[in-house]
Amino acid sequence: MKDNCLGTLYLFELKKILKSKATLVTFIVLFVIALVFGECEISGNADEETRSKYTQINGRVIDDDFLEEYKENTNEIGIADDSNPTFENFSVWFRSLWEYGQSIKDVTIDDLAGYRDEGIQELKEMSQLSQGEYEYWEEKEKEIVFPGTWHDSLLAYGYLMGTEEMKFSLFLFLIPMGLSIVFASEYQNNTDPIIRASKNGDKRTYYVKILAGLSFGVVGSIAILGSFLGYMILRWGIRGLELPMVLIMPFTSYNMTAGELLVKLVIVIIAGSAVTSAFTLFLSQVMKNSLAVMGTSVGVFLGIFMTSAALDTRIRPLSQFIQMLPPVVIDTRMVYEHRLINIFGRYFTVFEYAPIIYIIFTIVFIVLGRYIYEKQEI
Repeated sequence: MKDNCLGTLYLFELKKILKSKATLVTFIVLFVIALVFGECEISGNADEETRSKYTQINGRVIDDDFLEEYKENTNEIGIADDSNPTFENFSVWFRSLWEYGQSIKDVTIDDLAGYRDEGIQELKEMSQLSQGEYEYWEEKEKEIVFPGTWHDSLLAYGYLMGTEEMKFSLFLFLIPMGLSIVFASEYQNNTDPIIRASKNGDKRTYYVKILAGLSFGVVGSIAILGSFLGYMILRWGIRGLELPMVLIMPFTSYNMTAGELLVKLVIVIIAGSAVTSAFTLFLSQVMKNSLAVMGTSVGVFLGIFMTSAALDTRIRPLSQFIQMLPPVVIDTRMVYEHRLINIFGRYFTVFEYAPIIYIIFTIVFIVLGRYIYEKQEI
């Protein structure tokens, strides 16, 4: 026997997904969009001459002398003149640390550090942290050098923002369009009874469909994301990924570089594509209608995204759970998330525990789907 033809069944199911015109068109469009993002995340923000001026102050220690030079090249509230954009990106970073619209005439480095400390403390209070969490972040804060040495963050920011934006392409379009038909098409075409009554139509068919669906969701997501990152590397290089995140998101207590955050976001996206694929496959089986599956998948994604913005952080269990989900956690601003999970005395950040929980949820959706599949009558 040939292992009950499982390999053949798997290839058949995968081919069925890939042959769908909607899936093929979606994949091609998203591939092109990924390449466009790779170009526009950098060149869309500044031309080559302007980018070269940004780098003229690279390597400068951010001290009071540097601030005086910055003040001389900007207006009273710290906005750079369009004719001299050298301090433009530094201006964005500086003004995120200072009260909007307030004069910068007498601001010192100590003032910036104090304002940052106040902002971080406010974030912690809003997050309803425990004493152990406060102590965890106090230790992490000791590792951060602030303000440090300035380097232009345009390229690093482009990598991070482009990766963040990829979640919309993958979770709103690629996965719902590709996987909504896996189970639903059999019901809509009335071929489900024939398939399930065949030699391999029992649980083996179910698991083959699941495996094919997960393969498409995960590998397809890696391919689209890889297209964006690959273009970025070839076109712009990796300069800037070594920058500490405090030069990009100044209120962070994470002592890591932009490159390290990029790796964390990629891991979360891959794990998120697995759980999103499993959820979509589950809906395809339960709802038995591909259009309904796509609508529900998109609705759930947007619902989570909007709920996270409106939910009071003081409702900690629910708020922390929502913040952990793919539509929310794949975001550069999550370096401001201070809430942790304590397991046997060890604390884990959201970037560490979210992928593990996604894998658990993936298994849960597969098991629930298997139970429903088994109970359905032919």
